[in-house]
Amino acid sequence: MLLWIALLSLLAPAAAQEGVPVLAPGQARLRGDAIGSFRGRVLDADTGEGVADVPLQLLRPSPTAGRTWPEPWAPESWNEDERLLTVETNADGAFRFDALPPGAYRVQVDDRWLPHVSADAYIDAGDSVSRQLVLEAGARITGRVFADGGQPVGNLPVFLAGLDRGDGLNAGRGRPASRPTRAAADGSFELRWVPTGTAWVQAGHAELGYAAPIAVQVDGGSHVDGVELRVPDERELLAASESGGGIGVRLDFTERGPIVASVIEDLPAARAGLLAGDLILSIDGRPTRFMTSREFIQRCRGRVGSSLRVTSRRGEGEPRDHELTRQTIPRRREK
Repeated sequence: MLLWIALLSLLAPAAAQEGVPVLAPGQARLRGDAIGSFRGRVLDADTGEGVADVPLQLLRPSPTAGRTWPEPWAPESWNEDERLLTVETNADGAFRFDALPPGAYRVQVDDRWLPHVSADAYIDAGDSVSRQLVLEAGARITGRVFADGGQPVGNLPVFLAGLDRGDGLNAGRGRPASRPTRAAADGSFELRWVPTGTAWVQAGHAELGYAAPIAVQVDGGSHVDGVELRVPDERELLAASESGGGIGVRLDFTERGPIVASVIEDLPAARAGLLAGDLILSIDGRPTRFMTSREFIQRCRGRVGSSLRVTSRRGEGEPRDHELTRQTIPRRREK
C-alpha cells in the first residue's frame, strides 16, 4: 500500500486557555499549564477529504545520542518512542493535541491495518503547529450480505476477520478488525482502507450468526466488487453459549490461530488429551485460523451434555480429532 505524507507547517501563537475546557471530538490535552498545540487533519489522497475515526497517537520521539532538537531529527524508532496521548479524528478528519510543553513530538496513525503514517514537529513555547497526514486510499471491497435463504440482511457488521500477507499467518490477530462497517438495508457494504494481501472478510453478529469468512485477494488501490457473504441463522446455537457448559480450556489467540494456554484437570479438554501448546485448527469442522475470539468462545460454550468436535495439532504432528461433551465449569484455577 502506497502512503505519503504532505507536511504543511503553519506557526501561530496559541491563546492561553482558562479553566478546564470541554474537549471537542478529535481533541486531547497533555498538561493543563502548557499552551503549545499540535493539530492537523488526516486526508484521503484520492478525494482530499478528511478521514474520520482514524486512531492517532501523540509520541515523544527517542533522540539518538549526540543529537539535539529541533534538528536534525532523530531516526525513527517506533518501539522506543514515548506514548503521550491518543485520539481519533473527528468527522472532518481533524485532530488537535493541546496543552503541550516545549519539545519534540510525533503524530502517528495507530492502526494495525495501516502502516505507520506520521508527522514530526518541534513545539516552542506557545507554538501551534499544523500538519496534514495524507493516506493513499488502499483497496476497497464491496458486496452484499445475505441470509441462507437468499434474502438480503441489513444493519449487520461487516469486518476483516484476518489478513494473510503471504506467510499463512493472520497479521490481524490480537486486535479487532480495522474499519468495520455495517451493511445497508439492501445488504450492500463497502470496506475501505483494506491492506494488501489476502483479506478474510466476514459478516456476523453474536446473536444472529456468523458468515464463513471469504478470502479476497487485494492490491493497493484496487477495488474488489461482488463479494457475497451468507449468514446462517445460528440463534439457537449462539443462545446456548450462555447455558453454562464448557470444555475447561483457556486459549491464546495468536497469528497462527488459537493455541491452548492451559486446561483444567478432570474437565473435557483435559480428558480428551489436549495440552498447553496445542493449536486448535477447527471447531465442528469450522476453521479457526481467522475466527474472532468472540465467535470461538461462543462455539466452545453450550448446553451441559451437548457435544462438539475439536481438531488440534501438536507441534508438527498430524491433526487429531477430539470429541468433547460440554460440562459445567467450576470456579477454580487452571493447572
